[in-house]
Amino acid sequence: MSVDGKTHRLAELLGQYGRVAVAFSGGTDSAFLLHSALRVLGAGNVVALTAVSELVPRPDLEYALAWPGRNGFSGFQVEQVVLQPLLWKELVQNSKRRCYFCKLRMYQEFLARLHGRDFPFLLDGTNLDDLKDSRPGLQAIHELGVQTPLVETGFSKPQVREASASAGMDSWDKPSGSCLATRIPHGRPISADLLQWVEQFESGLHRFGFSGCRVHLHEQDNERVYIQLMQDDIEKITDPSMRLAVNRFFHKQGIHQIFLDLQGR
Repeated sequence: MSVDGKTHRLAELLGQYGRVAVAFSGGTDSAFLLHSALRVLGAGNVVALTAVSELVPRPDLEYALAWPGRNGFSGFQVEQVVLQPLLWKELVQNSKRRCYFCKLRMYQEFLARLHGRDFPFLLDGTNLDDLKDSRPGLQAIHELGVQTPLVETGFSKPQVREASASAGMDSWDKPSGSCLATRIPHGRPISADLLQWVEQFESGLHRFGFSGCRVHLHEQDNERVYIQLMQDDIEKITDPSMRLAVNRFFHKQGIHQIFLDLQGR
């Protein structure tokens, strides 16, 4: 089925829901879902909820909060749900089930925020391509009865981007994101210091022009990091002057070995 056909099917499905809440991160998928819900149902029948915590980079939160105004919904505001994930023992332990525990807790908080407000459906922006990966958080989504309309209507990630671009949304080409905890290897306990460290590193690379980058910490020590860049940026960092500048930045932070993922993102 064409993207236009799937967009029509999505509109029909959203119309059946009637009143919805959208788990909104500001990423391409949740933005397309929110945009579709607002267009089909109207702002009075839609709530957007975004998580606020140490796991979310500040620029990502600011991007999400400003998204409605930038995309033609100036009277619509995203609701912030403040979480305290560092008090969740199962998340801090950072096992391979971390994403399950985090998604479960976060969406339980979202559902609690909706209690008594006549928004019977919470929607998540999972797409078909997400089902191909190992994503423990998907189990939590299913357990809580959260709806995944992009999956139901057959949207892949490229199709979400195509439909978003056709609709004139500025988030159509936004690099895929994830919370800061994903940069800390499983088994290494998560702390506020490590999360702040990661955010500081990635902010530094952003200032060098490497948008969409990720900086992963080492399993044990604090002197090594692993950098992932967008594929188009790999050649850029090999320029001698850029490589020197990046090395200096990390060395000032106490990092003495910087490894680059040549595959990119």
